[in-house]
Amino acid sequence: MEGWFNQISQASLGWLVLMGMLYILGAMFYALRVPERFFPGKCDIWFQSHQIFHVLVIAAAFVHYHGISEMAMYRVTVGQCSTTHTAIAF
Repeated sequence: MEGWFNQISQASLGWLVLMGMLYILGAMFYALRVPERFFPGKCDIWFQSHQIFHVLVIAAAFVHYHGISEMAMYRVTVGQCSTTHTAIAF
């Protein structure tokens, strides 16, 4: 479990998972035509599934940038990777 928590904190895994969820949610809105299906004729100009898709993709890009920035900041503050190596016996 220690490796899992390290990935969440050090590698910003949570932010990257959120990014993927936003991309998938945006694709589902677009593929299923969610607002247009339930409110025909009401979403002709605003709140189309295509517009919602683009908003979620932009949000995912910002989340991705934040996650990568957090990961880079961790690398800058901690430094290089650990130098302990384990020998593999053949």
